[in-house]
Amino acid sequence: MSHSPAGYWSILGLGALVALAGAFCIPLLSFFIIDGLQAPPYAVGVFNVSVAISGMLLSQWLGGRTDAGWPWRRVLSWALLAMAIATALLMVCGAFWQAWLIGITLMALGQAAMPQTLALARRFTYAHPQLGASFSAQVRAAFSLAWIGGPPLAFYLVAQGGFASSFLLATLVSLACLWLVRWGLPNLPAAAPVQPLQEGQAPLPPGFWGYLLAISCAAVSNSLYVGSLPLYLLHERHLPATSPGWAMGLAAGLEIPVMLLASRLAGRWGVRSLLWLGSLAGVVFYLALYQADSLWQVLLCQLANGLFFGLYAGLGILLIQDMVPHRPGFASACYSNSMRVGGMVGAMLMGLVASVSDFRSVLLVAAAVLLLGMGCLGLAHWQSQRGQCVPA
Repeated sequence: MSHSPAGYWSILGLGALVALAGAFCIPLLSFFIIDGLQAPPYAVGVFNVSVAISGMLLSQWLGGRTDAGWPWRRVLSWALLAMAIATALLMVCGAFWQAWLIGITLMALGQAAMPQTLALARRFTYAHPQLGASFSAQVRAAFSLAWIGGPPLAFYLVAQGGFASSFLLATLVSLACLWLVRWGLPNLPAAAPVQPLQEGQAPLPPGFWGYLLAISCAAVSNSLYVGSLPLYLLHERHLPATSPGWAMGLAAGLEIPVMLLASRLAGRWGVRSLLWLGSLAGVVFYLALYQADSLWQVLLCQLANGLFFGLYAGLGILLIQDMVPHRPGFASACYSNSMRVGGMVGAMLMGLVASVSDFRSVLLVAAAVLLLGMGCLGLAHWQSQRGQCVPA
């Protein structure tokens, strides 16, 4: 972008670094809990559900506070500092109860960094309207960019020297994000407190919760996949230790062009049609991965995965922010929390299914959840048409 406004690249860089800190930690957590802490499979569900609930409540509350006038820079700094401390403590964590306490406190607060970054991107477009709402999708694509190299490097480091080395990198990247927030971002004013309060008195558009539920279903299926993939590939398919990282990194790389094109294609084919297409691609992906038994087949399946999650990630945040344009903190928190609710439900389902069957069967459940999400899309679209509010 030849004439980018001041702060454009720093916000994109922040999005990539926030995601990179997560990419060095999040994909490892189920593997860390079971192999590193010797906890039973159900502990993964307990951990993820607890952290998701805590993070959801904190993020939603902080999103409302920044809309009401709290300084966004201070709130984002709190979240990043909490994440840095959490990953530093995981390096010396030796028991599941310790990891659980770290998760429901520091990691939960750290999860607010992503929705706060998305809200920051939306506020930046208000100051620079020539960027358009697609800037939020570009920041979301920066998240995926970080996941191209993050998981492969994380699993490589674990294979070479244990979990602490990857958690150390997550700590250092979180501290780099904190430095960027304090000294490298543009000065944007806090939200005028009267505006979100007035907006909050108006009813939400028809279909709002239905679309969030569809996004949650996509997140459930993705959580089932991400949580079970390392254990499925390493324990049940006996593939090399770096296989999960390569699969996640390739999927992230494929998501980026899909995200960047999604907002343009939506004007021609519509959000609902593209989300339906993404859901179908996801169902194909999980069924194909269920049959895959070699690394090249697992990697080939990521073509469908990139289309599935790229469409949801590229259009989901734009859809929700556009439905409540004057409440970016609330909208971004709702979007992120719908993903967290999905992650929470996915963690519970993964632990349950893996306990009574195996990690391979988790993929069939993921496909079934996506089919349920398609029903939610249809319901939300019907509600939107009935209320004369069809998202573009």
